[in-house]
Amino acid sequence: MGWLILLVFLVCAGLMFTKRLSATLALPLMALAIALIPGYAQPVEAITAVFGTGAPRLGAAMINMVFGAILAYIVYTTGIAEQIIKKAAELAGDRTLAVAILMAAAVGVLFVTLAGLGSVIMVGTIVLPILMGVGIRPLGAASIFLLAFATGGLWNIANWGFYSQVLGVPLDTIATFATTNGILLGLACLAFILVHARRPATTTWAMPAVAPQVGPQAVPGIALITPVIPVALMLGWRFIVGKPFDINTAFSIGAAYGILTTRPREFANTLVSAVHEGIKNVAPVIGLMIGIGMAVTALMSDPVKAVMTPLLEGVAPRTPLAYVLFFGLLSPLAVYRGPLNLWGLGAGVGAILTAILPPHLVMGALMSTGMIQGVSDPTNTHNVWTGGFTNTDVNDILKRTLPFVFVAVLIALAVIATTRWA
Repeated sequence: MGWLILLVFLVCAGLMFTKRLSATLALPLMALAIALIPGYAQPVEAITAVFGTGAPRLGAAMINMVFGAILAYIVYTTGIAEQIIKKAAELAGDRTLAVAILMAAAVGVLFVTLAGLGSVIMVGTIVLPILMGVGIRPLGAASIFLLAFATGGLWNIANWGFYSQVLGVPLDTIATFATTNGILLGLACLAFILVHARRPATTTWAMPAVAPQVGPQAVPGIALITPVIPVALMLGWRFIVGKPFDINTAFSIGAAYGILTTRPREFANTLVSAVHEGIKNVAPVIGLMIGIGMAVTALMSDPVKAVMTPLLEGVAPRTPLAYVLFFGLLSPLAVYRGPLNLWGLGAGVGAILTAILPPHLVMGALMSTGMIQGVSDPTNTHNVWTGGFTNTDVNDILKRTLPFVFVAVLIALAVIATTRWA
C-alpha cells in the first residue's frame, strides 16, 4: 500500500511538472487519493477528513497571509515601495556594481513585507529597467531580482505562520532559521552580483510599451521603515520581553504606521481599500494553502502514517553528516512542487518526517531547500513574469542561479546539523 501512495505522489508530481494540472487542483486530488488508499473500508470517513478537517487546517496561516497582504497593498499604493527603490538608485548613481547591490538590498527589504505576483510586478517594473539600464544583461538582472526577492521572503513573517502550522515548530525557532538562511541567501545574491554585474554589456531589451501606474512620489522619510516594522516587532519583542509577538498584531501596527505617515487624512478609506484588495490579491495563495492542508491531513492520518512511516524510516538521515548530504544532494527536488518543496508535495513529506525526525530539523531542512524553489523554480509565477519581462527563458534562470543557491543550501544545512541536532 505504501508503494501505491508513492505512485500517487509521482503521478501528481508529473501532472504539475508538465503543467497539465495546477498545484491548486493537484494537491486536493492527491490528498483524496492518498486518504482513500488505506481507508478504502471507510471511504466516508476518509473523504470527510480531507475536506472537513484538511481544508481549514491552515486557517490561522491563511489569516496571517491576509493581514500581510493588507500591509503589502499599503506599502505599494502609498508610494513607500517606489520611494525606497528611488532612494537606492540615487545613492548608486550610474555605477553598475553599486546599482546592483543597492537595488538588491531595496528589493530584499520590500519583500520582507510584500508578497504575491502583483507585488513582484509592481517592484519589478521599476527595478529591472534600472538594472538593465546600467548595462547588466537581462538574464543577470532577472537573476539578481529573484535572488533578492527570495532573500526578503525568508523574513516575511506571514510565511513563518505557515511553517509553524504545517510542522508544529515555534515561531522563535523559525525566526532563528530564517535569519541564518536569509543571511546566507543574501551572501549568495552578493556573490552573484560580483560575478555577473561587473562589466556593462549592450542589451537589446526594451521597456514594455505600457508601463504600470505607480504610487505617489512624495513620501516622508519616516514612512520608509514601514516594511520592516513587523519583523522588528517580532524579533525585538522576543529579545526584550522573552515572549512571541502576535503576527497579525505586528502586521496591523505596520499598516497603521504606513497610513498615518503617508495619508493620515485618508486613513479609513485607505485601510478599507487595503482590506478589499489585499484579500483579493492573496486569494490564489489561500487556494493553494487549502490544498496543502488537505494533503497534510491525509498524510498525517493514522492509516497513511502506518504504511508510509516504515518506508521513510529506511531512508531518513540518522546523523548530522547524513542530514546534510541527504537534504543537500536532493535539494533540487524542491523545484516543480516536488517532495522537498513545502508549498507542494513537501507539505505531505514533511508532515510524515516529523514522526521520524525532530520537527525543527524537518522545518530547517525544508526552509533551506525552499531557497532553491523561491529563486529558481521555473513553475513559480514570479519567475515566469520576470523571465517574460526581461525576455529570458525561465530554464536559463534556473541554470544561472542554481549553483549559487545550492551552495547556500548546503551551508545552511551544515549550520543546522552542527548547532541544532537533537
